[in-house]
Amino acid sequence: MRKSQEVLGATVIHQETNKVLGVVTDLLFNSEQVLAGLLLERGGWLRFRRYIPIECIVELGFETIRVHCEEKFSKQAPILGWTGVVTGVNPLRGRPIETANGLQLGEVMNVYFLENLGTIVGYELSDGWWNDLLHGRKKVIPDQPYIWKQMTVLATCADST
Repeated sequence: MRKSQEVLGATVIHQETNKVLGVVTDLLFNSEQVLAGLLLERGGWLRFRRYIPIECIVELGFETIRVHCEEKFSKQAPILGWTGVVTGVNPLRGRPIETANGLQLGEVMNVYFLENLGTIVGYELSDGWWNDLLHGRKKVIPDQPYIWKQMTVLATCADST
């Protein structure tokens, strides 16, 4: 199980040439809450982002990510219906998680996912910086996937709606 924060900032390297391609700036998840790809940023004066499809990733290490197909990278991700952890129109980070009866559990700060499947299995929640400092962040691992709404995450199983 990996935390999204562990992947953000990792260096992306081409497997055969060992060429540094950039740094991971976001993880993109599809509507089934499965990792679909990564956003990569290259340094320099004109910074630009490129999308890496999940099928190009060979190894998802802790400091480096190895890829094998640089030619499949594109400047625009086919992100129809995809959700980023930190970027995009409605990122997961900062979204409140609430129960069906309106009780707020906290705000999403990180997601936990299985690196071999890419499936989200849990969330790290914040109750504000003061509570985080005093008690630490909460880790929630639901039995069923949560429902991603436009501005919130609904903490009920997907089969109950």
